[in-house]
Amino acid sequence: MGAFLMTLVVAEQAYYYYKDQETRASFQSALDLLQEDADNYSQKHHLEDQPSPKDAAKLPTLFSCQVMDTHQSLDGTLMLKNVKVGDVVQVVTAEIGPGQNYHLCRLGSSSNPRSVGWYPTSFLKQLEY
Repeated sequence: MGAFLMTLVVAEQAYYYYKDQETRASFQSALDLLQEDADNYSQKHHLEDQPSPKDAAKLPTLFSCQVMDTHQSLDGTLMLKNVKVGDVVQVVTAEIGPGQNYHLCRLGSSSNPRSVGWYPTSFLKQLEY
C-alpha cells in the first residue's frame, strides 16, 4: 500500500513538472514570436518614420501604465530597456509596431528619460487616475 501511494505522489509531481515546462515553453514561444515580429517590422518599415528616442522623450504623455511582466528576450533594438515589474511608464505613442501590439513608452520624466522604446501592450496595465 505504501509503495502504491509513493508511486502516486511521484506520478503527480512528474505531471506538474511537465505541465510547468509546457507552460514555460508556450510562454517562451509567444515571446519569440513577438520579438521576431518586431525585428521583421523594423526591417520592412522605415525607422525614420518613427520618432527618435530624443524626440519621443519630448512627446506628451497619453497615459501611464504599470509594467506587469518582463522577460530577458525583450532586448531588441527598439525595445524599452532597463524596465522591471512594477515600474510605471509613460505611453507617448499607443498601439504601434507589428499588429499594433506595442506602445512607445518613456521610463522616467520627459526632461530626464532613463529609457525610451517599445513595450508589448500585453505586458502593461493602464493606470486609472
